[in-house]
Amino acid sequence: MRHSINKKIFLYFLILILFASINNKNFLNSKILKLKDFSVFGLSEEENYDLKSKFINFENQNIFFVDSHEIKKILDSDNLIETYNVLKIYPSKINIQIKKTKFIANTSFDSKNFFIGSNKKYIQSDFINPELPFIFGRPSVENFFEIKKKIELSSFNFSDIKEFHFLNYYINIS
Repeated sequence: MRHSINKKIFLYFLILILFASINNKNFLNSKILKLKDFSVFGLSEEENYDLKSKFINFENQNIFFVDSHEIKKILDSDNLIETYNVLKIYPSKINIQIKKTKFIANTSFDSKNFFIGSNKKYIQSDFINPELPFIFGRPSVENFFEIKKKIELSSFNFSDIKEFHFLNYYINIS
């Protein structure tokens, strides 16, 4: 029994030396570890395709050296994404599972229509959803969510409200 344990330890040590060897640089540069596919799930087909096209610069990079901060920066910049999960599938694939933000309200400013998402971001839109409340004025998203939270804690139903009017007063004291 003792003899077989020593053989296993020797075998594992030999494999460690083989993969950690300075002479084995070709392993990290091999075509096996080149990133070939980014898969994006959770949005519409067109939105998935648009997001996937932002990752084209990562193709043919070694999957071990793909900068996770760059992937995070790209995903955080997309206003439709509430949460995401990035999974590396070795040897050459990355899957990104996305949870799309829910639209909470409509608003309009600078002659453009926007949704306010549950991720606390403005999302530009070509239309207005009549089922969502409309916000007049231009509150900060944080102010809107404070009011939304207070409404939910009260006896009012948020879905029954059709309009919010925010008035911004600036007092200039000289």
